[in-house]
Amino acid sequence: VVHCREPVDSPGSVETLLDTSELARETEAGFADVIACKVSDDNAVLAFIVDVTGDESYELRFRHLRGGIWNVRIPNVRSVEFTGHGNGQSGVGVLAVQMHRETRRASRVSYLCVGASHVEETELWEDDNAAAYLEVFRTKNRRFVLLSSNTKETSELRVVRCGTSEAPAKIRPVVNKLLNRKEGVEYFAEHREGFFYVVSNHQRPDFAVYLLSEDQLDEVAGWPQLELFFRPQGGLHVTDVDLLADSLVLYGNEAAAPRICVV
Repeated sequence: VVHCREPVDSPGSVETLLDTSELARETEAGFADVIACKVSDDNAVLAFIVDVTGDESYELRFRHLRGGIWNVRIPNVRSVEFTGHGNGQSGVGVLAVQMHRETRRASRVSYLCVGASHVEETELWEDDNAAAYLEVFRTKNRRFVLLSSNTKETSELRVVRCGTSEAPAKIRPVVNKLLNRKEGVEYFAEHREGFFYVVSNHQRPDFAVYLLSEDQLDEVAGWPQLELFFRPQGGLHVTDVDLLADSLVLYGNEAAAPRICVV
């Protein structure tokens, strides 16, 4: 697999970021499986997660895309997102989900300040629940990184506001709780124009969409502040959501068939 990018203002000028076949040739096992590939906000640093042994021993690595050499490697990382803090010269801020060494469960979120030959690590959240699986993902407008802890029947999201390339990467980010965990309740979220769009099953088993102002983060319980935005009709079971410039797109299924609903 070859990971590439092409400048918007220069069609046809394709740049290769990462070639997994080249990675494989560098390993003893001749194997490389890349499960995540992210570019920093200043377009200077590539972060990727790779398994080079075939036993899901994932490792976070970095490449400077403007010619520098970054020798930092962090073992047991399952998920990664840039926070927007820092740049390719002074160092970048990264949120990483690390796996327990014995169980391989994604159990801990750390903030990493990463430079060419150093990394400073600060733990932000560790979930001791053996049934929980943690991951991080950035909202589509790139304003926030959401820290997610999910079991088969519950969810909890925490929120980190993204910074800029001028913001020092060494400053620890503030983590806010979106909504408290509730037994039997699952939810996920996106963000647009000052509001989190929360997709939850706390009132409708097949999920509905609610609004929560970003100004109400960390308020007591959180759930009373939710405002109903859209309740799907019929038996649509919502599984995913996309926020576009003027539309909300819900993906799901109804009567064993896939369905898309545009609001």
